[in-house]
Amino acid sequence: MKKLIVVMMILINGFHNSGENNEKLIITGQVIGATNNQPLPDVIVLEKGTTNGTSTDAKGNYRIEVKNTATLVFRFLGY
Repeated sequence: MKKLIVVMMILINGFHNSGENNEKLIITGQVIGATNNQPLPDVIVLEKGTTNGTSTDAKGNYRIEVKNTATLVFRFLGY
């Protein structure tokens, strides 16, 4: 089984440091393959430690609303 390295481009919208850990922010981005720079559809994007998640569209794009202290986890079943 080949391992696939994923390159992620993340754009953070509306990020600000207010000191409140329960405030939300929206993260959008595109997931592309590291070897061919092609968009990766159906990558699962999860907020670590929660059931909050989404998946990338056919062009590798995603949008997720998370806590401002969130860590994102990306999962892809490929090759």
